[in-house]
Amino acid sequence: MDIENLDAGQEFAELPDTYTIFITEKDFYGKGEPVYIVERMNLTTGKNFEDGEHILYVNGEYRGESELGKLMHDFNCM
Repeated sequence: MDIENLDAGQEFAELPDTYTIFITEKDFYGKGEPVYIVERMNLTTGKNFEDGEHILYVNGEYRGESELGKLMHDFNCM
């Protein structure tokens, strides 16, 4: 996937950040949070990998008064 975003001779650090967003029907982690942010980590050093890859799990059950809560409500209207 990275090769499509870099020209020959460009550095890895020049890659744009990428976001993968999962909007789940249920609260995937069961903690009642509107969004769960997942970042990759080097388990040996305990430091974030900081590769510009970000993963968000949006709780489709969330119904707070925030813009996200209203959007999740709207997503579930039939």
